Amino acid sequence: MRYLGLLVFLTLLLFPAFPQLAAAQDPHVIRVGFDKSLPPLSYLDQDGEAAGFDIELMRKVTEHQGYQLQFIPLELDDAIQMLKAGQLDVMAGLKYTSTRNSFIDFSDSYLTMSDAVVIPSSIRDIAGINDLKEKVAAVQREDAVITQLEGIRGSQILEAFNQPDALDMLFLGRADVFLGNRWTAEYVLQHADEQKHYRIRTGLIPPADYAFAVRKGNYKLLNVLNKGLAEAHHNGTYERLYSQYLEPYSGLAISWWRNLVYGLLIVMGIIFTILIGSFIWNKRLQQEVNRQTQALIAQEKMRALGQLVAGIAHELRNPLTAIKTFVELLPRKIDDPRFRTELVRHVPEEVGRMNRIIEDLLDYSREKPMHREWGNLLELVQSVTDLFMKQIRSEGIMLEIDIPPTLEVFMDRGRIKQVLINLILNAIEAMADAKEKRLSFHVSTEGSMQILKIADSGKGIKEEDALHLFQPFYTTKKQGIGLGLYISQKIMKEHGGRIEVKSAKNTGTTFNLFFANEGDAS
Repeated sequence: MRYLGLLVFLTLLLFPAFPQLAAAQDPHVIRVGFDKSLPPLSYLDQDGEAAGFDIELMRKVTEHQGYQLQFIPLELDDAIQMLKAGQLDVMAGLKYTSTRNSFIDFSDSYLTMSDAVVIPSSIRDIAGINDLKEKVAAVQREDAVITQLEGIRGSQILEAFNQPDALDMLFLGRADVFLGNRWTAEYVLQHADEQKHYRIRTGLIPPADYAFAVRKGNYKLLNVLNKGLAEAHHNGTYERLYSQYLEPYSGLAISWWRNLVYGLLIVMGIIFTILIGSFIWNKRLQQEVNRQTQALIAQEKMRALGQLVAGIAHELRNPLTAIKTFVELLPRKIDDPRFRTELVRHVPEEVGRMNRIIEDLLDYSREKPMHREWGNLLELVQSVTDLFMKQIRSEGIMLEIDIPPTLEVFMDRGRIKQVLINLILNAIEAMADAKEKRLSFHVSTEGSMQILKIADSGKGIKEEDALHLFQPFYTTKKQGIGLGLYISQKIMKEHGGRIEVKSAKNTGTTFNLFFANEGDAS
């Protein structure tokens, strides 16, 4: 009897799992995981049923495909791990990141997820993402926005299982700000009656694509989802669900603001196309690529060219994405004066950013006439360091300039200034986490050469990176296309000199600029 009772107990204990196991083995059942605390995108209603924009869109996308949906409420981190392990077939709504794309396949994007920063109304010192320095930010565990915070020195991250819990940390005073989904933040603030105590800032964090996510390699289901999404857009289902769950959606008349942004997008697209085409066929670029890759097989040459195109595309995509976000918000935000102010401020900044990228690329290929003359080296160095003096002081950097006041070198002042600016920027960035920050300028003589030594106490350069330091398009930075040091070396060689570098890990880096003086200044 004792063993019989144990058998009955185990049977009752395991019985609830049998239907799910059978469903998981049924090819007509799709196991759909969803974030159970992400209203109004996905949540559990009063009856404990799956509800929200993501849930209803999933139902509409698959309703004519002959599948039965089994919705499984989960925390975000559990859902991602179960999807990765093959315990789920699809996740109803997930931000795209390159890391997640390595083990998950994404459907076509159906939302542009613009994260928001929720700030107490009493705080007025947060105007940009970098102002979160020394702040405690409440976020959802496994949220892609954590990557943005990790790049801000001094910021502290307080993780919660879901976004409503992270907002509760803000309400309780355990965090200074909340970072997360804009729609969820508005939903929670409204239901908690906290709108007057907090304000929501958008546009500080780059937007991301939001889509259905399936197990890696499940192309059959991926095709079903993409086909269903296209149909939902075509028959008006998507617009109805968006209006019901997210915010009022109506087609406003195209204003000159919208025409302006569309015009900018078209112009940028034309510039991008011309830029790519011109660089591919540019004779000087081909000669430079051939020189850099003369010892490689034809496949390596194509790889180098592919890296160039990919680098340009990556750098131009960020400002284009920001402009695209403003375009998508125009129909709903055009009457908002704060939105118009943000548009007028940010769109020209992004256009200027693209222009700077284009200028750097043009500097790589075009030849400029040299205008060399005798110039005082100390005055030039001081004029350049003055440009960074505010940052040098705020970063606590000790500046040391040891250059004879009468020393003159034969140079193109504008080009050498460009070299110094690039090296100083690199030095300041390298010392970001250094305990002792020191930037020094010294001069020595080697035969007929005058050597300007620029030394920092930063993290140093890895040996494997130092081998490629002056190659075009080689960079270890998240932003940048790897032309700064290449152009600087090119300028010094045009002066009959060169740049040499010495570096040690966690000790610092010294760049030696060799000037070939032609004749006597006197």
